[in-house]
Amino acid sequence: MNHPSQRSLPYELLFGAGFSASQKPAVISFRRGKEQQLTFGQLEQQAQQLAQGLMKAGLRPRHRVLVLTTPGPDLFVVLFGLLLGGMVPVLVDPGLGLQRMLDCTRDAQIQGVISVWRAWLLRWLRPGVFKGVRLWITTDRRLPGLHSLRDVMRGEPVQLPKVTPDDTALIAFTSGSTGPPKGVELTYRNLQGMFEAFRVLLGKQEPDEVDMIALPALSLISAALGRTCLVPEIDFAHLSTVDVEHLLAYFRHYSICTAFLSPILCSKLAEHARQHPVRLERTRVILTGGAPIPNSVSLMMTKLLPNGEFYTPYGATEVLPATIIRAREIIEETAALTAQGKGVCVGRPLLQTEICIMRPVDEPVPSEQEIQFQPPGEIGEIIISGIQVSPRYFGKERETQMAKIPRTNGGLWHRMGDLGYLDEQGRLWFCGRKKHQVRSSVRTYYPVCVEGIVNTLPFVRCSALVGVGPHGDQNPVLLIEPFAPPSAAQRKTWQQQIIDLLHQHDITIKHVIFYPKAFPTDRRHNSKIERLDLARWVAKRWSI
Repeated sequence: MNHPSQRSLPYELLFGAGFSASQKPAVISFRRGKEQQLTFGQLEQQAQQLAQGLMKAGLRPRHRVLVLTTPGPDLFVVLFGLLLGGMVPVLVDPGLGLQRMLDCTRDAQIQGVISVWRAWLLRWLRPGVFKGVRLWITTDRRLPGLHSLRDVMRGEPVQLPKVTPDDTALIAFTSGSTGPPKGVELTYRNLQGMFEAFRVLLGKQEPDEVDMIALPALSLISAALGRTCLVPEIDFAHLSTVDVEHLLAYFRHYSICTAFLSPILCSKLAEHARQHPVRLERTRVILTGGAPIPNSVSLMMTKLLPNGEFYTPYGATEVLPATIIRAREIIEETAALTAQGKGVCVGRPLLQTEICIMRPVDEPVPSEQEIQFQPPGEIGEIIISGIQVSPRYFGKERETQMAKIPRTNGGLWHRMGDLGYLDEQGRLWFCGRKKHQVRSSVRTYYPVCVEGIVNTLPFVRCSALVGVGPHGDQNPVLLIEPFAPPSAAQRKTWQQQIIDLLHQHDITIKHVIFYPKAFPTDRRHNSKIERLDLARWVAKRWSI
C-alpha cells in the first residue's frame, strides 16, 4: 500500500472519499443471479496490485490501454488500476458496432488491451489495428500466450508514478452520431470537476444505500465519490431487451438512493408504469443522459418517485455534465413551451460552468475575441466553458481546432455542435443538432422545435424532421412513427391534422410521411433518432 505521504493525485482522486471506509462495499454485482461484493479496501488493494503488475509487465505511464470488460468488479479494478499507474484507459462503447469500434481502436494507437477473452478474436479480424500492442490481458479466461488479470496482479510492489492535473487521465470515444467517433482526452482536472459536480447533485449516501449503475459511462463517478455501486445483471450491449420486472426487482430488494439509467431504460420503465403503476419509495435521484427524453417519459418517471427527483442532464463526452433540470420543472412549466415549438429546456448551468450562445459559423474560431455572442432568446450555437471541458481530441488536430475556442483569461469554450438559446432566467433551450437543421430557400427549420409541436398528437409516438435536397435549398420532410399503423383513411386525416397544427405555429411543411417501422436509432443508447439515415431513406424512395 502507498504510505499516506506518498499518495499520488490519482490515488487521492479515486480513494480520497472511500479510504476511511475500507470495509464498505464499493461494488455489488451478480453472476448468474448470485450476489458478489468488492469492498473499498479490496478495490484499493487490487487496483494497486494491478498498477504495479502492469508496470512490471512493461506498460508505462501515458501508455494507452483499450478496456473491453463487462460492467462489474473487474471493470472498476481495471479503471482504478490503470489510473493509479498513470496509464490512460481507452473506452470504446461496443454499441458503436464492430467496424466503428475497430476504427476507434486504430485511432487511439494503443499499447495494451485488457478485455474479455472473446475480444482477442478481433486481432485476427484487423491485425493492423493491434500492431502496437505490447501486452494483452484477459479478465475472464486464461488463453495460451496471453496474461490473465489475476496473474498480472501478483507483481511485486513498485513506486507508482506521479501525474499533474493537466495530464490525460482517460480517452473516451464519442457516439459518432453526426460523424466519425472521436477520442476525447479527459484530464485529471476534468475528472475532478466532474466528480465535484456530481457530489453536489447526489448528496449523501447513507450506510445501507446503493447507487444503481445501469449507465456504464458513469461507473467511475459513484465509486470515486466513496459510494456503493450496484451493477445489475443485464445485457448492457442490448438494453432494449432488458426485462423491466427484472430491473424493478433490484429496487425492491436494495435501498437504491440513486440510479443512473440509460434513456432506453427510462422509456421502458415509463411504458411499464403506464400499465402497472409502481412507486420507488426509497429512490431520491434518477439520472439519465446520452439522448433527449420525451416529456411523456419525464412525467411517468416523476410518478415513479414520490420522494425523489428525475433529472435529465445535458452534456457530451467532451463536457460531462453541463446543465441539469428537474422533471417537475419540465412538467409544470417548460413542457407547455416545448409543445409551442420553443425547443426543449435542458436546464441551468452546473457548478463552475458557463454557457453562451454564439452566432453559428462553419469555420474554426481561433480566439474568444472573434465570437459573436447572441442575446437571450436568439438561437445560435451552444458553447460551454468549465473545469469539466476536455482540452482536445486525441490525434485530431483539425477537429480540435473546430471544437475548441481559447479564452482570453485561460480555459476553453467547447462548441457543442448543437443549436439553442438562453432564456431570461438563464436556462438553456435545445433546438437540435447543427447538422440536422433544415435550410430551405425561405427559412431555417430547427428539428427539435418542430417535433415538439407534432409529438403532442395522440397518434404520434415520435417524429423526425429532415431535409431533402441541396443545402440551402432543402425541402422539409416530416416523418412520423405512429403508435399503430394508420389505415388509408387515417393516414390522410392524420397528415392533414399535422399540417394544420404546424400552420397554427406559422410553420409550413407540405410533406408528411408515415415511416413503416420504428425509427432507426443510435446503437449506443437506442434513443437518438438517426435523422441523416431517414433523410437518405426519403431521398431514395420519394420524389421530393
